[in-house]
Amino acid sequence: DKTTALTGELFEYSPDGGATWLPALTVAGLPVVPMQYLNHVRFIAPENFNNAEIKIKVQTVTVDNDFDDFTITDTQVTGVKWLTSIFVLPKADDVTIQVNQRVTMDEDTTAPLRIRLQSTDPDELFDVDIRGIPVGSKIEFGGYTFDTLNSGGVGNPNWTNGNAQLIDNGGGFFTLQLIDLPQGEVLPNYTPPIHSNDKDVPLLVDAVSKDVWGGFVSISPVQTLPIFVSTLGVPDAPVLTIDDGQTWI
Repeated sequence: DKTTALTGELFEYSPDGGATWLPALTVAGLPVVPMQYLNHVRFIAPENFNNAEIKIKVQTVTVDNDFDDFTITDTQVTGVKWLTSIFVLPKADDVTIQVNQRVTMDEDTTAPLRIRLQSTDPDELFDVDIRGIPVGSKIEFGGYTFDTLNSGGVGNPNWTNGNAQLIDNGGGFFTLQLIDLPQGEVLPNYTPPIHSNDKDVPLLVDAVSKDVWGGFVSISPVQTLPIFVSTLGVPDAPVLTIDDGQTWI
């Protein structure tokens, strides 16, 4: 038997047909609903709870007061009935995303794009798109470098590594898709096109959280933040050539 008692759940009933809701009464630590309101009772699962069947134990308590002395009562409890096959479907919480919105780097170098993902449910996973990656640049994630110049079209194995994929959007821009990330910091490393120091590169980071159970998937609304990459020019070393064949007079 793998049944485990829940904690943090709530029972409520409505005395006016659903307009307002009141918490169930508590008797001996158990929730009790007056009989006349049993047609409007609701169950609220504990926060962030899903992935299991809920069974609710139901008993009826009858209290009979002595007609001559109402301080004297007789209480009878019925046998047990179970409400079964109750499932709480997952619902993704809103994602909180943080980025370093300005990245300044020297040309022909590499810098991390810091992305932090959070939600109130520690079990949720995240999907991230990094959009606007210009042709000629490279981006490394999970020990693998995606090179936008290594083209090959749809299905190119060089553009897929684990749960990461580089997508050609056309027009000279690409998107890096990262799937099923855990909470915490993500650090893709960005290398701009060679000798590119003439303008900022505006990248966009889209993020959603996902809560999954069985065949049910709940996805939060997308959150988007920009990252502006500024590449500074660095003088290349001069090349000196000596021509020994000339004669000066």
